[in-house]
Amino acid sequence: MQILEQGKPLVWNDLSGKTKKSTGKILINAPVEDCWKVLSDLDTWPEWAPCMKQINTISKSGNHSIAVYESKFLFITVHNTEDVTFDQENKNMSGCQLSDEEVEKYNDLGVKAVKANCTRDIRETHKLEPYGDKTIWTYSMEITLKFPAPKVIESFLCKQLAPDFLKAAKAKIESTTVTACRQAE
Repeated sequence: MQILEQGKPLVWNDLSGKTKKSTGKILINAPVEDCWKVLSDLDTWPEWAPCMKQINTISKSGNHSIAVYESKFLFITVHNTEDVTFDQENKNMSGCQLSDEEVEKYNDLGVKAVKANCTRDIRETHKLEPYGDKTIWTYSMEITLKFPAPKVIESFLCKQLAPDFLKAAKAKIESTTVTACRQAE
């Protein structure tokens, strides 16, 4: 908790095997509800999330959304479509890349999903937990690439992306919370 209370992300990585994994936590000086508003609004992520160029929610049904992502990592532009599940009660969100077959089914229905160009699979989870009047945001990502990648790309995906994402979420939420408090005064 000492590292988190200093405002720094705490991150663990596993670069062994084909699937690369990264898990990180950060303490945000805002209540869970404020964090949930930012986390659950996928279409605004490109405004604050590093590497995120575009997200289009192409289908919503209950607590599920289908979203098309465009991200830029180093010199690679990554496209994929994910099935995103929102658990508002427990303040959790998870995303799972659609297979090429699932993308084809959506396209056959007239919903413009995009096949993944670089990744075989992406799975991510976000969990928000209250810590007094603050929030601990935990982000986990598992990524399997379609091709062998240089170590610098694997390292960036796990060692840089998670902490950068968490720091950006913290900055976005805390700046929004401060602005809202000032406007209320």
